[in-house]
Amino acid sequence: MRIIHSFKNFKIEKKAEANLGFLLTNPLGDFLWFGTVGPASRFQGWFVSSEAKPYRIIENIALVDANGGEISDFSEIENNLFGVSRKSAAGRETFFLPRNCHSLVYETDSKNKVRLTLDVKEIYESKELGRNYEIGLEKGVLIVKFNQDNEFTVYVAIKSDGACPNDQTICSVGRGFEEKKEWILRKYDYDKERNSPPFERWVYRAIDLNASKIVFAAAFEKEAAVNEVKEVFENSAQYKAEARRAGLKPPKSEQETAYFLAQNSLTGLVAIRDGLGGVRAGLPWFFQFWCRDEAISLNVLVGLNKNLAKEILLSRLEEIRQDGRLPSFRGSSMIGADAAGWFFKRAADFIDLKIVNKEEIKKVAFHLEKTIDGLLKFHTQDDFDINGPRETWMDSDYENDTRQGARIEIQALRLNMYKSARQLTGKEKYRQLEKSLAGKVREKFFKPRFLADGLDDWTARPNIFIAYYVYPELLKAKEWEECFDGVLEKLWLDWGGLATIDKNHPLFCSTYTGEFPKSYHRGDSWFWLNNLAAIALYRVNSKKYRSYIEKMLAASENIILRRGALGHLAELSSAQESRAQGCPAMAWSGAMYIEAVEEIK
Repeated sequence: MRIIHSFKNFKIEKKAEANLGFLLTNPLGDFLWFGTVGPASRFQGWFVSSEAKPYRIIENIALVDANGGEISDFSEIENNLFGVSRKSAAGRETFFLPRNCHSLVYETDSKNKVRLTLDVKEIYESKELGRNYEIGLEKGVLIVKFNQDNEFTVYVAIKSDGACPNDQTICSVGRGFEEKKEWILRKYDYDKERNSPPFERWVYRAIDLNASKIVFAAAFEKEAAVNEVKEVFENSAQYKAEARRAGLKPPKSEQETAYFLAQNSLTGLVAIRDGLGGVRAGLPWFFQFWCRDEAISLNVLVGLNKNLAKEILLSRLEEIRQDGRLPSFRGSSMIGADAAGWFFKRAADFIDLKIVNKEEIKKVAFHLEKTIDGLLKFHTQDDFDINGPRETWMDSDYENDTRQGARIEIQALRLNMYKSARQLTGKEKYRQLEKSLAGKVREKFFKPRFLADGLDDWTARPNIFIAYYVYPELLKAKEWEECFDGVLEKLWLDWGGLATIDKNHPLFCSTYTGEFPKSYHRGDSWFWLNNLAAIALYRVNSKKYRSYIEKMLAASENIILRRGALGHLAELSSAQESRAQGCPAMAWSGAMYIEAVEEIK
């Protein structure tokens, strides 16, 4: 398959495997994810967000061949940032999401028969009984009403340039559309590969339309959907121009392209909810504002949208609980032992960059002292920060491998908090706390050429790179270098990544196992951490580690340019070979890649 990344005065072309996809977003929280081999996941399609919940609306849009089959064989995909097009034997299709509308604009290069398949539901809903669709027509606008057991009603308004009778009666073939009203069983191979049941679902093949331009709008009120679809249909060119103006400055060379696309991906994951901006951790299934992921991404977001980055930082500090912890995301019962520490790491970065004023620094200091008090009271034992099971970023459980206890990166984050508190307040107690914990971590975690992953746990894992990144003062530069040498021997993957556990460990799994957590933090290589490690290696000895660094960055660039969801950096890859796996578009993956490129290149 041919891939084209097209910009205003520059384009690059690549050849890639056929199993690709594209993912478009808007600031309202909506997204569109389609593949190039037909529907492969119940998480693909057009999703519209309401009250922080994505609702799947359209399962598939497909051109129809002469035999009535849906075309799913594509020879080319082109990404022009504000939209994506794909080419098949039947023609070229273009997809575009307006920035501030719950709408989708779909166009073809000539009038074709286009098949619309619907599957209205909340993103995680799997219930199939009680679903009802009604198709109607009002003044040239097709309206599909969906209801499920009287729980909620969604209206999908459809306006096209195909002939439509201007009355209340649905007519069939020859009048611009044909009602199908067929329930079909769709099998989802991607979900099966990810061990993410159910692997099949009954979806509603609603209508075939004869058109070259179709606009869809979705809402919980019919009038809102109808008004919006008319507005967007009439002014789609204006919406496209607005999207172009809102975009970033395009690259001028191939070398800049992956970096630029990663920036575009990160800004596309920003959404506004309840009047507050935030960063969606990943799409499609990590659509929440995950605190840890958000904090890690802020160091790059601040260069793209300084005011938003500061707003996120200060608002999240106010949400820290009395015990000094943050939930994984707002409303979650899961706890992140590292999220607050990451936000204070970013607060320190912002202070160093001189982008926060005196009043904002006072707020940081207030929340920092309050957080430390809570951590000392509820989560400290013998000076160490103690986390519960599945509270670090390695939050999966397989064979009781949950990283409960005192973990190296959590100690480093606590040490950085003590250091920041000492610098901001001048209080002696924080100097003493920092000195005491640093000494105990060196005593219990460090031995020549190795830094333990946890208290009494000498398993080789890449978390020592996080420890260096947030608190390099823990060891001398030469000691860090020796530790990095030791862990690289055990974790390095020749394609340019790090395994998440020693390759000789009994729990190591070389192949991605999806939602079955065997490989997730016991083998799979995470792009955010690979890029963070590249930064750490560069800072410690850029000349010595040059080949490692170059391979790590090249692995991310390859995914962005020619694999997975085009223009995005995926969550992870199997240890065995470089692949775009896990969540197709992850904020912290792209953010750490951007940070690495800015520092290293």
